[in-house]
Amino acid sequence: MFMQALDAKFDISVAEAEQVSIQNVERLLAGSGSIARRVMTVSRCGRLMMGDGGVAVPEHWSTRALLPKRDG
Repeated sequence: MFMQALDAKFDISVAEAEQVSIQNVERLLAGSGSIARRVMTVSRCGRLMMGDGGVAVPEHWSTRALLPKRDG
């Protein structure tokens, strides 16, 4: 199973990379045995891979101004 954090924001200027980092997800799982057990139950294979997550924001001119441009 592959796990990533996703944070929804209405204002991209308040988003921080640490909020969706691997370390933050690891702290969440370490701090709550019930969440960790549910994740491992859902994964069924007993292996968990994690990656840095992302932020979802609505389409708006201010969002476009603050996010880096992407080609493609």
